Amino acid sequence: MDLRFRITSIIVLFSSVIFLLATILTVLNARSAVIDEVTSTLKLTRQLNLSNKQYITIKQLGNIRHLRIVPDDTSYNVNEFSKETFVVSGVPQIFVRFVLPKKQSLSLHLPSPSGHDFLLVANPTDEIKKSWKETRLYLGLLLFLIIATSVLAYAVTGHALKPVNIILEGLREIKSGHFHKRLPDFNLPEYSAISRDFNTMVENLEKSQQLNQILTKKMLNVQELERKSLARDLHDEMGQSLTAMKAFCASAKYHKIPQAVDDHLSSINSTCDNLFNVVRDMMQLLTPPLLEEFGLIVAIEELINKWQLQNKCAVILQIDTKLQNISGDISGENDIHLFRIVQESLTNILKHSSANHVVISLTCHKIKPEKNSITLTVKDNGKGFDLKQIDGGTGLNGIRERAMILNGKLEIKSHRGIGTTITLELPNGCNNEAN
Repeated sequence: MDLRFRITSIIVLFSSVIFLLATILTVLNARSAVIDEVTSTLKLTRQLNLSNKQYITIKQLGNIRHLRIVPDDTSYNVNEFSKETFVVSGVPQIFVRFVLPKKQSLSLHLPSPSGHDFLLVANPTDEIKKSWKETRLYLGLLLFLIIATSVLAYAVTGHALKPVNIILEGLREIKSGHFHKRLPDFNLPEYSAISRDFNTMVENLEKSQQLNQILTKKMLNVQELERKSLARDLHDEMGQSLTAMKAFCASAKYHKIPQAVDDHLSSINSTCDNLFNVVRDMMQLLTPPLLEEFGLIVAIEELINKWQLQNKCAVILQIDTKLQNISGDISGENDIHLFRIVQESLTNILKHSSANHVVISLTCHKIKPEKNSITLTVKDNGKGFDLKQIDGGTGLNGIRERAMILNGKLEIKSHRGIGTTITLELPNGCNNEAN
């Protein structure tokens, strides 16, 4: 329930209580007015001090608007004015029941000089109709004012709270990491102050984000340089040392040596072969050997081929035809980061998803005549996870960091029992050669 609806609901509830109280007071006032009018009529007639001749004349008249003159006979009663049976044309029965006076208030004894007394019986029909007309007019006007006030309050609060939706939208953008959002100036000074402070905060966050991106990129680039250096050292130092050991073992076998020594030399030679394989795998993990020479697509293909040999999982690579024509870099120096994202995604699938089918796709889209975007998608059919319950380990955090320094839009979707889809869109992803 939004604030606008809450405010309007409170106004409607408060107005309804006022209308209910006004209805009760109006009905009570109408009842009092009917009783006073009937009582006044009866008392006024009694105080006329009519002569015998006038009594006879009044008796002959029978009914005089509000009054009925009948013999004071014990057989006569005023049951016709019962709240259950008395009906007034054009007036709701419930209103009649509330305002109809008691039977005792509707009759008055009128003595006669001739000894034949009369009974004055008041008829409240006209007064009830008059009270109902006034009550209906008053309550109708009050109801109209309440409805008009509620509608006006809904419209005014909607207009007044309209900037709140804009501010909330801005906060959602900030929560998503989009620090380019700016709020406009508002007419109300309070909202304008919020807008200025919001924009100042966003500018500071945007500067901090840009600085973090620069530092993160430098850190990752230094990390890649260290990996290359370490891989080169492994190749140069350990590789040469292992080659020398194998050469020594091979040359030693040309001399007459005991069988036990020959067996040890064979073991050393076998160990060197194993170390060669270990060093080669470590070098490939440290830096993809085909990336610089043949480009991103070939490096990813080699990664997938080796990964499938070691894991019982089918991996399908889908490459856009526009990208297949590129023999070198797709996104320049960012190729290594795209490769690492694919590598880390496969590692997470192996560790956590229990998937047996993975689809990796690279597509290129033209945004402007000289601007293209590249989209990387990694989708598996694993067990998935709840994004709200997982903060993200080093794998997901590493993917997010690389996506951030690439100024890319990263989206992770996962549902339990369905799988996980990682989508990265780079606004400046592929070279113009892909056009």
